Amino acid sequence: MDLLNGITVLDLTRLLPGNFCTLCLADLGAEVIKVEDPVRGDYIRWMPPFFGEESAYHLLVNRSKKSVCLDLKQPKAKEAFLKALERADVLVESFRPGIMAKLGLDYGTLKGLFPGLVYCAITGYGQDGPFRDRAGHDLNYIGFAGLLSTAKDRAGRPVIPSIQVADLFGGGLMAALGVVSALIRSQRTGEGAFLDISMTDGIAFSQPFALAESMFEQSEEGSTIKVLTGGVVCYNVYETLDDRFVTLAAIEEKFWESFVEAVGKPEWKSRQFDAADSSDQSSVYEDLCALFRQKSMQEWEAVLSKVDTCFGIVQTHAEALRHPLFQARGLFGELSDPELGAIPQAMSPIKLDGAPFQPKARAPKFGEHTFEVLASYGVDSATLEALKRSGAAR
Repeated sequence: MDLLNGITVLDLTRLLPGNFCTLCLADLGAEVIKVEDPVRGDYIRWMPPFFGEESAYHLLVNRSKKSVCLDLKQPKAKEAFLKALERADVLVESFRPGIMAKLGLDYGTLKGLFPGLVYCAITGYGQDGPFRDRAGHDLNYIGFAGLLSTAKDRAGRPVIPSIQVADLFGGGLMAALGVVSALIRSQRTGEGAFLDISMTDGIAFSQPFALAESMFEQSEEGSTIKVLTGGVVCYNVYETLDDRFVTLAAIEEKFWESFVEAVGKPEWKSRQFDAADSSDQSSVYEDLCALFRQKSMQEWEAVLSKVDTCFGIVQTHAEALRHPLFQARGLFGELSDPELGAIPQAMSPIKLDGAPFQPKARAPKFGEHTFEVLASYGVDSATLEALKRSGAAR
């Protein structure tokens, strides 16, 4: 059985953080209803690349959801939304603080009407504090939270991560965890909850090594962070003969010893934490770089995959899709659709009793379920027709 079967989520979010949160909830079995404005809807729908006429991003993060289009600024649409809230367990929104209050749909108002409602607000900087109303995106959040200062190139310049760390983990996953926790309390006590999820808070919290050194050692840039960001030879990325890259993460002594024995360099056993700096003449870094340049990426994989050490290859996403690791784990699959055919998907990584959660349906078309859902929630046919005529719903 799906873990969240019977839970209904109204999703007012746009773009990545909220969509990722409700994707996690939908994969776990919740009924997620995307409530979109009738003009543009969720902006992620219109972002390339496209699969047929659908955004690939939308198809990946909005599967198993339903789409209802309502202009919540219009009284009849707001009335229909409140009708839907009678059946909902969770509301997730990602507006700036104060926007929902202007609509008369803030938690303070809704709590009186729906005391068991779990209300989750995802913002960049939180509901209070000096940055409450400040605009931002992922890059800004990871900068303020200190993460960007620890990811630097050889010239000491911060490197922008290739995934949206704050959106996905500081926002999406933290929100999903908060929602599930609040639902457990709600089912036990009947009490609802207001969840204030700051993406910047989430990423600042998610750096225990950096925080430990800053808090307890008053270090601006601690030794552990340097170890884990390419500052030493045992934990680094190396270029191969075919201009590809491999990863070595032999932090534990036993893994480093296995590695140096396998490559015929037992004299390096005491050099595990030498600096990864070509200007340091006492380091074995340059020797290690030269060593890895002697074989291709796949040749090194053939040699070191048989050794009990922490070694890997740097794959492209396309290569990862085909790799036996993910094939065996069933992480990448397809959803069948009459119009689009087989839609590629990244499946939920959570397995229940050894079995993965299976998506129920493809991502919804714009406003695909508006009148079906509202009718099922008790909105009468005359109101539905008035909503359609006025443009308050589509």
